[in-house]
Amino acid sequence: MTKQGLKIAFVNDSCEHLGVEYISALLKSEGHDTRLFVDPLLFDDEFITVKFLNRRFDYTKRIVRAIAAYQPDLIGMSVVSSFYPWASQMAGAIKAEMNVPIIMGGIHPTSVPERVIRNEAVDMICIGEGEYPMLELAQSMARGEPDSAIKNIWFKKNGQVIRNPLRPLIEDLDALPFADKDLYYSASPHFSKSYYIAASRGCPHACSYCCNSYLHSLYKGLGAPRRSRSVHNVIEELVQAQKRYRTDPVFFLDDCFGTDLRWLKEFAAQYREKIGIKFYCMMFPSLQMEEAVGYLAKAGCGEIEIGVQSWDEDVRRRVFNRRVSNDTMIQTMKLIRKADINLVTGDILGYPGQKEEHILKAAEIYTDIKPSRTYAFILKYFPRTQMTEQSVKNGSLKPDDYEKILDGHYGKYLSKDGSMTEQDVMRYLFLFLLVRILPPRWAKTVIRKRLYKRFPVVFTPAIMSILNNFSTSTFESRVNRRSALARYTFFIKQLFFKAKAT
Repeated sequence: MTKQGLKIAFVNDSCEHLGVEYISALLKSEGHDTRLFVDPLLFDDEFITVKFLNRRFDYTKRIVRAIAAYQPDLIGMSVVSSFYPWASQMAGAIKAEMNVPIIMGGIHPTSVPERVIRNEAVDMICIGEGEYPMLELAQSMARGEPDSAIKNIWFKKNGQVIRNPLRPLIEDLDALPFADKDLYYSASPHFSKSYYIAASRGCPHACSYCCNSYLHSLYKGLGAPRRSRSVHNVIEELVQAQKRYRTDPVFFLDDCFGTDLRWLKEFAAQYREKIGIKFYCMMFPSLQMEEAVGYLAKAGCGEIEIGVQSWDEDVRRRVFNRRVSNDTMIQTMKLIRKADINLVTGDILGYPGQKEEHILKAAEIYTDIKPSRTYAFILKYFPRTQMTEQSVKNGSLKPDDYEKILDGHYGKYLSKDGSMTEQDVMRYLFLFLLVRILPPRWAKTVIRKRLYKRFPVVFTPAIMSILNNFSTSTFESRVNRRSALARYTFFIKQLFFKAKAT
């Protein structure tokens, strides 16, 4: 039987996935129909976790009914490691009600394909970039039977697993259609509180805690680690977006924005002339930052996030594989502040061997520089990263914990050498908040007299995240607040009016 086009359902967590938007755009361009089904994960997200309320506002049955009414030919899920337990549960609920093939893609299936393919609710997995593999799958299914030789896709067939090889990375990103924003914006208003875009894919660096440390080895010989869209292509997408959507602010989700200074110079001129909206980006501090910040300021950049991880240079190089000096980082931050651009910093707590002086050094530097926001993340181990593999070898991670990580239960596994407890972590999180909001003289007193050790441990990481969000006016904080409010309002109203109707 031949079909004109497939109906493809994407089942999504509460976050926007650019990869799904690109896949949907390509599928639609070839005559297929796509629809997004969103689980808002009410009361079970990074800001609020209240289990009994999450059970009360669980959306699983509602989503399954909506998918059944849509009658899809194929169901796709893009899965990061921290949402794999949710995705597995949702896939199982769908399979219990309908016999529709399910394919999982994203960084978790890419990192541990041999484990995800064993999931009884999963029929196929996509490793790496999914645009052309998903199109080829849809085209073959529309002809009557899926082609089980599609590169990047593993299939279950006759009790066996067909492990197809990887294809090269997409070099010409301009050849892809623009991301399908309608897919998300029509599903929930919380997705439209900012405009997410990527001007590049991949990263030239391989920080040990990041998935790029694994992807570099996975794709060795199959393409450049980082590929860029042309400036014209990026600007054209934003011009079209201005006409159709709310595009303020713009968030560039590139792992490392603007590393090519010639590209950045051209971008700055065109963005200022044709777009003129404040934007956010993430950058790696380097010796070329004075020129780069100059271009970004000219373009109208409003916020830059810099990953620090540790202010101990030996730790940063040896543990995190980040080869940059403290002087370069401090100079970068001062340049950003001087250009009147919001500065967001990121540090990691709880890594093996972390000492109190590492944290106090960070607090002292932030007291002087005064970032717009300081993120202090508790270390999380993700599948197949260099840090995870090394921590297993040196005993920082127990084998049982490693198995949980491979199944998506990433957890917060503090150093096993006893240098930091969970109470310590909470006090340090509060210290980072204080040094940002207190006058420098007061903040230095808190540090010098170790007053943070007297803080009662009454906060959870989620509460600290809320406090951080409401104590800053950064782009990210404002968007987080607006998005969370829109998500809860929209989906609770849906449940309430459904209950009233019945």
